[in-house]
Amino acid sequence: MTVKSGFGGQSYQPDAAARIKEIRVLLGAERLIHVDGGIRSSTASDAVAQGGDVLVAGTAIFGAAQMRAAVEGLRPKA
Repeated sequence: MTVKSGFGGQSYQPDAAARIKEIRVLLGAERLIHVDGGIRSSTASDAVAQGGDVLVAGTAIFGAAQMRAAVEGLRPKA
């Protein structure tokens, strides 16, 4: 989680995302790491750079006026 769990729409916390690298060391390369919390087109690249494999984007997609455009905006960053 790159936010405090409990509710959607929170801002991505880079300090929390920095833990992804530590988790990667613990889990190894063969396991997928899902990153949830504040994922949107402006934060997806960082989550992937930190080692995330699967991005969970709730508010960025379901809160968007155009869901297709929101998904298409995320894909190049991931």
